[in-house]
Amino acid sequence: MFLRAAASLLLAAGFWTVLSVPTACAQALNIYATGTSFGCADVEFDVAGNLYATGGANTSGKIYKIPPGGGTASLFVSSGLYWPWGLAMSPGGTLYVCDRGDQNVANAGAIYSVSATGVLTLFKGGLPECLFIVFDPAGNLYAAAYSQNKIIKISSDGVVSDYATGIGVVSNFLYQMSFDVAGNLYVGVQQGMYKIGPGGSSVTQIFDGAGQSMGHIQWADDRFILGTYGHRQLVYWSPTTGLKNLLAKSSTLCPPAPPASPGVLAGNTTPATAFMFEPTGMRIHDGKVFVGDYGCHDVRSFDLPLFTPTAGSTWGRLKVMYR
Repeated sequence: MFLRAAASLLLAAGFWTVLSVPTACAQALNIYATGTSFGCADVEFDVAGNLYATGGANTSGKIYKIPPGGGTASLFVSSGLYWPWGLAMSPGGTLYVCDRGDQNVANAGAIYSVSATGVLTLFKGGLPECLFIVFDPAGNLYAAAYSQNKIIKISSDGVVSDYATGIGVVSNFLYQMSFDVAGNLYVGVQQGMYKIGPGGSSVTQIFDGAGQSMGHIQWADDRFILGTYGHRQLVYWSPTTGLKNLLAKSSTLCPPAPPASPGVLAGNTTPATAFMFEPTGMRIHDGKVFVGDYGCHDVRSFDLPLFTPTAGSTWGRLKVMYR
């Protein structure tokens, strides 16, 4: 997470500036990893380039591990989780997972640290249901308590407090979160995105109508690529363009079955792998965007530069830092 913040600083400083409108690019939406047979809810990288993905529900929770470069996932954590969802890497390099728990039991949510060998250690239990988690550079952990429309802050020593409340309406779920370099926290909601000021000082709706903004990546100036779980699309949003589709709306098919018509990523016709059924958590790593597909049980990837730069790109410097 600290690495993402460092990259956001470079972006905000003008080392990588982009137009507000997506432009045609030649890359396809590729299948990076398969074998997450219990679904793929969220994804996260470690410093060695291994990718982790959560899946499973109703006592069958799993964490998968995919080697650098992609391929077939292997089981990393096969027991001890009820319904794992969000993953986050701490500033010190430890993986954490949010287990939303049994929906029929109050405050069954829990967050665990995960060792390099897949051993779970309870960090905090007795939490309301949450889907996604995120760290700030200081090592504080934030959990989106979707059933209570609030963000919970958990300090490194386990002290729990409300960070921001009143996010969306009662029926809204809260999804993936991310910090920018100024300390603003962004959170996807059932139909859009909210921005929370530093320290939880303000809660502002940025946009609405996206259709379950479950995953996102962001640039400076409130620009986003979203994975809309409900609409089965990848979309771009900026204050000047509004919502723009990057990926044609999916059919119910998962690759390698050919769709009735080809998918479209950034204005280009691409193979059947361009379709996404249920896009979930998203990450940036080594110059690419990675998206979990819960319905197709795989991870997709595409090159990050979907936009025409207005100044000389220093992406070669950024790609090592921004993941």
